[in-house]
Amino acid sequence: MSDVLGFIDTGCTESGFVESVPRLYPSLAFTFQPMLIDERTAYLKAGTKLDGLQLRQLAARYLESHLKDWDLRDAKDDVVSITTANLLRLKERLFNRLFAVVSTEEPPDARPEQTPEEAAESLDDLVKATETERPVQEISEERQRKN
Repeated sequence: MSDVLGFIDTGCTESGFVESVPRLYPSLAFTFQPMLIDERTAYLKAGTKLDGLQLRQLAARYLESHLKDWDLRDAKDDVVSITTANLLRLKERLFNRLFAVVSTEEPPDARPEQTPEEAAESLDDLVKATETERPVQEISEERQRKN
């Protein structure tokens, strides 16, 4: 079965990945709820009345409401919280690429090859995160500390 469905079920989440652009931004793995057509239509309609920073703020609010977790880290190696303010601090091309994936305009990038063991661990982390309603990153870090 495909890892991507053509139908967005209520509350469904997908894994996304944006490949790094050397010397511009790092790769980014994330979990998100894809935007529905009515949400995209509302965004586009509201966007016609906004410009510049207002339009970017609207896009950041949509991203914040759809992103569930990510592995973006700051200079102290802490996971950056997903907030409108932090989204507005992303580099422009990363912000645009992330929005394109979450809004279902573009597919996520393919992840680098994983070993079968790594793929199984990632799947286990995703299942546990869903069951416990905790971020995947938190589950993954917890598992790595135990190893």
